[in-house]
Amino acid sequence: MSSQDARFWTRFMILAVVLHAVILGFFVTARIIGHRSDQRILKDDPARLAAVAERTAPFARLAISGMPTPPSEGSSTVAVAARPASTTLNGSDVYQSTCVACHGSGLAGAPKFGDPNAWSRRIAKGKGVLYAHALSGFQGTRGVMPPRGGRPDLSDQSVKNAVDYMTKAVL
Repeated sequence: MSSQDARFWTRFMILAVVLHAVILGFFVTARIIGHRSDQRILKDDPARLAAVAERTAPFARLAISGMPTPPSEGSSTVAVAARPASTTLNGSDVYQSTCVACHGSGLAGAPKFGDPNAWSRRIAKGKGVLYAHALSGFQGTRGVMPPRGGRPDLSDQSVKNAVDYMTKAVL
């Protein structure tokens, strides 16, 4: 390597180090200035605090008729009219509106509608056990049955009608 090439590379490396130092200095200065202004905005700006509170607030609250649930300010309320427990529905309607969510696909270990292999052990225990598990809920080794299928507004007879409907499909 000639002395002229060596001088070029020496000057080039010095220039590269100086440029990197200048860029690093600009970066550090910008971070210091930006950090101070960001902290002031985050802590002191009420509009920004309100915007954050609005973005992180629940999008809705569920209000069931007959139960006191005052809506929180700034959130919408979805009103659900609870069916009186005295209303009796037929098994097909209860299955289509509630039970199909789990028993249609076998979700959470639920025996699939119309599958005799899945229902045979359960039916062998008797209708009383099936009714009790459907009404009060059950947690076994293979799955979970929420009380009344997760619908507290269903009457006892409506739940029993749904159990009868599902068991008749496999008999």
